[in-house]
Amino acid sequence: MYFGDYIWRNFTNPRSYSSQSSSSQSSSDIAQPAPSPTQDWHVVSIDGRITESDETQTRYAWKLVIRNDSAQPAVFSGKVEFQDADGFIVETDSDWNMQVAAESDATFTGYALMSTPDARKVTQTVAKISKER
Repeated sequence: MYFGDYIWRNFTNPRSYSSQSSSSQSSSDIAQPAPSPTQDWHVVSIDGRITESDETQTRYAWKLVIRNDSAQPAVFSGKVEFQDADGFIVETDSDWNMQVAAESDATFTGYALMSTPDARKVTQTVAKISKER
């Protein structure tokens, strides 16, 4: 995980996946597009929840599971967006060099710090992921 902006124009085929979230617990309803027949990976799940909060600042954690269906290891990069009910981005977090072994799943975690009033607006967690190599 890193704290900063990543140059997203290097992504050739980003995919978005989302999960509805509440401010105190993760959601089991995950909306995901069907994988492309030529795509050899997919996001299994993305969840988000508040793990720490006070009057001014909130830590909104995320957990992402990626499945690599190919016979070769793969590396992924992307960002996690915390969105409000209208789909506007409240906050983001990014990760790169997410390595997934051949024909297996891998779990990645991270968090974003945001103001508590902003965190109360978050209703869904969205992953925008691309395969690097």
